[in-house]
Amino acid sequence: MGVSSSTPARSRGRAPATADVGIVESLIGGLLIGFALLIGACLRTIWQAPMWVITLGSAGAVVYLVETERLAWAILLVTLWLALLVLFSLIRPTWLAWLRDRYVGQALGLVVYRPRWETACIASGLGPKLAGERHTPRLARLTRRGTIDVFTVRMCAGQTLADWRSACGGLASTFGAHTASVTEATKPGWVILEVIRRDPLADERTSEDPARQTAPAIVIGRDEYGRTVAIDAAGTPHVALQGASRAGKSSATYTLLAALAHRPDVIVCGVDPSGILLDPFARGRGGAYIATGTRAEDLDAAADTLARLVNLMDDRIAALLRRGEDKISTFTAALPAVWVVMEEFPGLLAAARALDAERGAKAGERLAPRLERSVSRLIKESAKVGFTVLILAQRMSANALDTDDRSNIAVRITLRVDNGDAVAMLHDGIGRDGIDRVRQFLPGVGIMESPGVPVRRVRMHYTDYATYRARVAAGIAAVGTVPLGRSDAILGLVVPARAEDEKSAA
Repeated sequence: MGVSSSTPARSRGRAPATADVGIVESLIGGLLIGFALLIGACLRTIWQAPMWVITLGSAGAVVYLVETERLAWAILLVTLWLALLVLFSLIRPTWLAWLRDRYVGQALGLVVYRPRWETACIASGLGPKLAGERHTPRLARLTRRGTIDVFTVRMCAGQTLADWRSACGGLASTFGAHTASVTEATKPGWVILEVIRRDPLADERTSEDPARQTAPAIVIGRDEYGRTVAIDAAGTPHVALQGASRAGKSSATYTLLAALAHRPDVIVCGVDPSGILLDPFARGRGGAYIATGTRAEDLDAAADTLARLVNLMDDRIAALLRRGEDKISTFTAALPAVWVVMEEFPGLLAAARALDAERGAKAGERLAPRLERSVSRLIKESAKVGFTVLILAQRMSANALDTDDRSNIAVRITLRVDNGDAVAMLHDGIGRDGIDRVRQFLPGVGIMESPGVPVRRVRMHYTDYATYRARVAAGIAAVGTVPLGRSDAILGLVVPARAEDEKSAA
């Protein structure tokens, strides 16, 4: 009985001790797990926002020095920070913008993007639920470029680039940004998501002096994703630019042509009824191919000028055949690319038709068909031999460009226009909402499409007329003023100099 009665007593005495040990072990395990999670969170924060960690660490150091009554060191540290801020604000080093972008980007990553990432993906239809389990694309990297936040993302299984493009609007809305775009990454299954927090087109920018530009492409503006809009000086497909009065069409053209004037491997020529646009080029190397004015003799000269350009094109094509080549790839001062500018082409045709009616011209003698045939041939056949036709109009219509000619124009730009049909003439597939937006654009803002780049909003850089004339004159002086026809043989064809050039040479 004594043995049996003492055993339960000992068991009852050990039970609390065993329970206490279990509680302690659980507590220690929880603390270790919590400590590991805390260390992981700290390391993740240091990795994601190192600059903020350094800044907060410096602030913490000041507080520590004050608490430990080391005021001299605290004052020295604060003074050093203030001196650096004042110095940087005065000299503004080039890397200061980079530092600012990193601070802003790291803060947005911690406060906005990473906390909202899963919500944004689910709300935009990018977080599929498979077998009852929610899958979220992995945000692998977040960087910042200017005002653009760049995400490197691993897509979920089965997702495509088209899925992400259709979700860009929802992602931008969730992040409180202006817009978003997505492109393919170099690795399969990955995409690059760019989030633009404010509209890059909100502010007008003045064009850069082409004398200081070294890049082969000519920057004429920027698009809605903050990327530069550039056109190659040589080998560019034909261009159409339309815009109503005060829409910024002239300024955009000034920016482009002023830069072309500084290129020794390019000549600018064409027909300009008013003479305002091409007059600065009249003494340039392409002056023999420029016609201006709307009088009867001016319109006759315009038809003759375009015919001579067609002859130049035919001669280049014949030379290609003789050499067994299919296109001209390299352009030089002796073999330049040719930009044929057709200013207000619909107005030119209207003036020619009115003159034909006034003269009672027969079918074979009419000017308007001659102009149309020459421009049509240049658009259809000249790209392979270095010609770029730039068609300018307040409003493109079927009377100016037929369907076949429009199909050969690869770069299409529309600024504000008063008629929605003009938008549809150049940009297929634009819906009614898009057309209404174009009609409300600010000066210089428009839509643009080019080979490999879908329709996007753009804003052209601003150039006033006085600056345009000065830059063209500087460019002509830099590359030489000897007329092309008098000095250069273009694949066997020497174009006669104009009479006034011969007189000036004598």
